[in-house]
Amino acid sequence: MALFSPSRNRIAQVAEAYGVEVSELFDASESAEHNDSSVVLPITGYLGAGTTPESVIGDLGTISFPSQMVHGHSDDYCVRVSGDSLALDGIHDGDVLLVCPDQEPSVGSLCVVDMDFRLYAVTYIDRGNLRVRTATGSVVEVDISREQMVGTVAWHVRKM
Repeated sequence: MALFSPSRNRIAQVAEAYGVEVSELFDASESAEHNDSSVVLPITGYLGAGTTPESVIGDLGTISFPSQMVHGHSDDYCVRVSGDSLALDGIHDGDVLLVCPDQEPSVGSLCVVDMDFRLYAVTYIDRGNLRVRTATGSVVEVDISREQMVGTVAWHVRKM
């Protein structure tokens, strides 16, 4: 597996979200190459278009991330993508998403939400507003409450 390479815009968004310069992200990346510590997280189930929460509970093994990439919260976990409903977002069947329930989303970030007892991956627009892509590829804006937010997708690992 290889880590998904973020776009220049995404790198700028990450730097802004953390209140650092883009160069500081690359400095941290270079120092990470010399640090062998890693965080092992469980892959707890699958996430597809309209997945039921029960199907996300399971044991599909673990995945290791460099410690600099993970906040290390005890409730962070990973899900394997099932199907190609997120293909237009560059996420494909078999890829792994790191979900962080305690991480606040930023504009443009991918989130997992519970709508009508089904889980969906949606794009965060602003507080309470998200954009979800339907099975036909069209985009619909939805309003959700804080209780419906399952977590923010911090990283995407591409299946090789």
